[in-house]
Amino acid sequence: MKFKSILSVLLLSPIALLAQNQDELQTLKKQVTDLSAQVTTLSQQVVTLQDKIPYYEATLNLKQSEPVQRKTKYEVRITEVKYDETGRMLTVKGLVKKLPTADKDDRLSFFEEHLLTPEGLKVNAEMVTNGNNSFVVPDPEIDMDYAFVMPFQMAQKPEKLALLKFKVGIGFVNSFEVFSFKGLTVN
Repeated sequence: MKFKSILSVLLLSPIALLAQNQDELQTLKKQVTDLSAQVTTLSQQVVTLQDKIPYYEATLNLKQSEPVQRKTKYEVRITEVKYDETGRMLTVKGLVKKLPTADKDDRLSFFEEHLLTPEGLKVNAEMVTNGNNSFVVPDPEIDMDYAFVMPFQMAQKPEKLALLKFKVGIGFVNSFEVFSFKGLTVN
């Protein structure tokens, strides 16, 4: 009797193992099918995101204006935007020049200088200077760079400026040009 029970166990064991292997095989096939579906979905998402990259690059370019702007009469180049923690002063440095298309009597002068923080705080410049003097050039040379410094008293350093805006020229109507720089990084 003992022999029969050992024999039946030996005969039935491969059948039980085969059934167990069949279940595991079915489970593995289901997992492979699920993973294959996930790979397909993720591949489609990658293609969709790759298609959106040019859109996001264009959006980023809109938010970050070039640090050089050329208008009809003047060209302005922002060379540095820096915050001094000790003096709590944000300083914008740049170059401005009168272009050949400007009127003979057009002078270099700044007015209505202000910036906007990303939180919408408007801050006016204290005074635009060239060296130690107030920035006014009554008879500027054509295509000659003149340095300027715009200090802004600020309690905290913003990472970026939402907007830096000012006018260059003579304060009369239509005798000035407006310059707006967006997304300038503060060092």
